[in-house]
Amino acid sequence: MTSNRGRILMLCGYRIFPPSTGGHVHSTTIARALARMGFEVRVYCLAGRREDYQGTAWLKNSHGTVQIEPRLQEVTNLGPGFGLLQTLSRRFGLPRIGQFELLLRGIVPQRLARELTDADIVVSDFPFCPPVPGPWRNKPWFMISHELEFKLFEQGSPMERRFAGWMRRVEAAAPRRYRDIFVCAQEDRDFFREHDPSGVSKQVGSSTAGSGETLALNKDNMANLTLHFQTQEGTDPEAAAQALEQQLVNLPSVGSAEARADKYRSLGPAEIIAGITLAVGVIQSTTVAAQALTKLIDAVKGLVQSGKGLHTAFIEVGMRKVPVDKLTPQEIESLARRMAEA
Repeated sequence: MTSNRGRILMLCGYRIFPPSTGGHVHSTTIARALARMGFEVRVYCLAGRREDYQGTAWLKNSHGTVQIEPRLQEVTNLGPGFGLLQTLSRRFGLPRIGQFELLLRGIVPQRLARELTDADIVVSDFPFCPPVPGPWRNKPWFMISHELEFKLFEQGSPMERRFAGWMRRVEAAAPRRYRDIFVCAQEDRDFFREHDPSGVSKQVGSSTAGSGETLALNKDNMANLTLHFQTQEGTDPEAAAQALEQQLVNLPSVGSAEARADKYRSLGPAEIIAGITLAVGVIQSTTVAAQALTKLIDAVKGLVQSGKGLHTAFIEVGMRKVPVDKLTPQEIESLARRMAEA
């Protein structure tokens, strides 16, 4: 079915459905919102997840396709090239330099080239997916920035810190590469405006395509925090997720919470992914948000220590998962500032 509002291609480094990180939640929310506005949305993923390469099915099919909902489809490239790059990046803690350089030089799967040809608008998820040279280059091309990646690199592992300068240059060049950028915080918007030679105002949460269509990206139901809980051996993750959700809702300053078992985790302890939305009054300022977040983290530690099927808990800080008992005051302040500015 083709929508009369046009076709949007969202270009991602790897699969985002079902969401397993805060960034995935953000991206999938945008994709669903656009589809429900009447756009035909195709999410093209350059590589799959670990379970996509188990067995031999991926050797017979170069792509996997899943219909998420009406007008929203996810297509995953299962070719070994980008899959190998993703594996190496994760194994050695490298940014997605290989993926970035291949796209920048127009080295892409034939299926992606066809999708780019058919699209009216292209949206890149993360700065690691630059516009691809070709006849589609003059189409409206946008970028989703979840946060400034180079700042995360500066606070990351020694390998990540080594590439922080490269990442900063990539993000500084983004305003020249894209028609507009969807950002999540004031700090990110200010950075892109500072490096925008055209002076075009970058928007927070919305943008206008060349066709005149306003791509309103609703963030009302976005979780402020994403947590990962590893369960104890012998625990039923589905039952534990239901119980955990009820416990999270009753924690200090929590407005709403959702928890689900990660059915796609094939190795290691079973995991529960939880999204928490803090009460509106809590995130009006960084100071108040930091105080509330500190109390919430202490309460989460108490849940883990209660011995009710949970082994460890991690909280997403940018692209990193940090154990809640190792979260530093600086990281809490960073999370609080981002929530207050969103």
